[in-house]
Amino acid sequence: MRENFRKIILWLIFPRYILFYISYLLCDGEVRRCVQLDAKGDSWISIMYKLHWDDYFKTIFLYRVRKVKLSRVITNRNKRNFFIPYDVVIGENLIYDHPYSTILNAKSIGRNFKFKHLVTIGNVGDNEDLRPTIGNDVTFGANVTVIGKITIGDNVIIGAGTTVTKDVPANSVVVGQPFRILKNGK
Repeated sequence: MRENFRKIILWLIFPRYILFYISYLLCDGEVRRCVQLDAKGDSWISIMYKLHWDDYFKTIFLYRVRKVKLSRVITNRNKRNFFIPYDVVIGENLIYDHPYSTILNAKSIGRNFKFKHLVTIGNVGDNEDLRPTIGNDVTFGANVTVIGKITIGDNVIIGAGTTVTKDVPANSVVVGQPFRILKNGK
């Protein structure tokens, strides 16, 4: 217990973590609530612990606090290639399982989005207007690719290794190459 307390004190001494915490405090209540949901804890100690040990959480944290000017001096050297552009709109409770080599470049992503590693969500060519829109309560398996100006409805599950290039209705299960809808919730 005493050793853990010493580690926490040492983490707070480092200027980077002080900047993280100040950026967090300067955010509005909605952003702080989302960070607490992402950290799966509401105490500042749990948030600092996740920032120190979890590079993926650090990427999500910097995305959430992006509007605080102070956070722009903090660089994220993410060695695990997890990328979220700052103009993506993401709902609360982003759930990830080891998102190595993941790019979330959607127009918007709804609440309770869950994804695995090697997920690519992106635009067609260089046109940023041709990005997907993803609904609430959506789950992506490993190695899922979603490309183009398409809409993924609410309560959709996309199986591992699937490439989606057309709209998917709500309450559906999608798998395969080329993708097919196993369960349609119409």
